[in-house]
Amino acid sequence: MEWLENAQRLVIITNNVCNLTCPRCDTGCDKAFGNHPWRESPWEVNLESVRLLLDKIGEHIPVIRLHGGETTCMSMDKLKALIDLIASYNIPVGILTNGYNILGLGEHLEKLDHIVINGHGINEIWLDEIEPILRKLENPKIYRLGRYDYYDMHSVMHNSPKTRETCVLYKKIVGFYKDTLHPCCGPYYCHEDVGKDMIGWNVYDEDFVETVKSLDNLPKRFWDICYDMCAFNATEQPTIDIKEGVRGSPSYQWEER
Repeated sequence: MEWLENAQRLVIITNNVCNLTCPRCDTGCDKAFGNHPWRESPWEVNLESVRLLLDKIGEHIPVIRLHGGETTCMSMDKLKALIDLIASYNIPVGILTNGYNILGLGEHLEKLDHIVINGHGINEIWLDEIEPILRKLENPKIYRLGRYDYYDMHSVMHNSPKTRETCVLYKKIVGFYKDTLHPCCGPYYCHEDVGKDMIGWNVYDEDFVETVKSLDNLPKRFWDICYDMCAFNATEQPTIDIKEGVRGSPSYQWEER
């Protein structure tokens, strides 16, 4: 599974719940449940499906990052159990978070490989408070991501002339969502139209290991849908500035201190 070993990381989508409602949220958390295909009702990752995934292909996964929603909106006991489960396979695990609940992990913070605190404008004051605390931890690397502009998702979906050769995510960041492995980090984009229809490799399939070995075995339907569904591959990237309410260019600020 060379393609998987060469990926930057596996992203596990842990839930579809968030404690913020940032405008133009790329996972639909700015919308009420029932008003977005990805948020029909509250959902959390199944630990047994993660265990099965790691049993089958864990040795080929370089690093895992937990995404939401907001991952720390899970039951804290369940989140700790998820971290322990991944660590038991000797796979580095990190987390992407808006920071509000992260300190609730307590001693489990030291079990993380990295923590990405994600600035959304409205939570910057809180991040200023907790960043010095997190940087006193011995083990995890701390990254602060300031994202002050948000993709205007609906203006770029269905306008993305990508192919396997031009896709910026394909084979680089793999996603695991609702028992299904995808060759990109954003399976929720594809669910904008298809709802519950899983279009990657289901971990419960008997031939899961054999089919994952080659990307040529990926269901064609995935490409039929994702060609024009992923905002990150659109020709233009119009955004909404969350503070000014105007369109601009994507603005990212990565900093490891």
